[in-house]
Amino acid sequence: MKKIIFSLMIIGCAINTNAQSLQIHTGVTLPMGDFADDDVFNDYAGMANTGFNIGVKSYLPLGKSNFSFGFGFDFFLNGLQSKYKKEFDVSPMYLHIPLTIGLNYSYSLLKNKIKIYGEVGIGPNCSMMTQMSSNTNLGSIYFYPSYGFGYNMEGGFLLKWFQIGFRYYYLGNHSYSPDLYWSYLNDFENPKRKISNLQLVVGFNF
Repeated sequence: MKKIIFSLMIIGCAINTNAQSLQIHTGVTLPMGDFADDDVFNDYAGMANTGFNIGVKSYLPLGKSNFSFGFGFDFFLNGLQSKYKKEFDVSPMYLHIPLTIGLNYSYSLLKNKIKIYGEVGIGPNCSMMTQMSSNTNLGSIYFYPSYGFGYNMEGGFLLKWFQIGFRYYYLGNHSYSPDLYWSYLNDFENPKRKISNLQLVVGFNF
């Protein structure tokens, strides 16, 4: 996985060097499916709350067509649902850092005053669960990062400098291993999560 991430970074640098447009975007992220589920009988329930995203993308047009090749770097943050935070002295948060390579298609309307676009992308990501401490005397638990592979689908409207759309991001299945102390406890089960978000994308193009 680390080799894949390094390879994508090299490709991304090549795209950035020749890119003709750069986008900075942010937005609200809504956890979906198991990630938002709070069913105690669901091993993958994440009990995640609404979060936010910030990221950058660069695009390299493919000739004179309406297609562009893109490279993206994002940062996602989701906390726990408020009704579960009270169970912790320090409640965990979810951090996700995906790298994506994708294909973008845009179609001009109203004499190029506005465009509609669609985009798909794939790539590896790093997911982390931050430190948590329960209302007991067991102390704090620290987790190692988890690596996975995911995809995204996006669509919306693009003006000259401004963009708005929706993006579905599936970040894969993750298992968070605790630090060495907790790994020796046989009854401690690694938290497992299926990470997916629906995001409102607001972007600015340069």
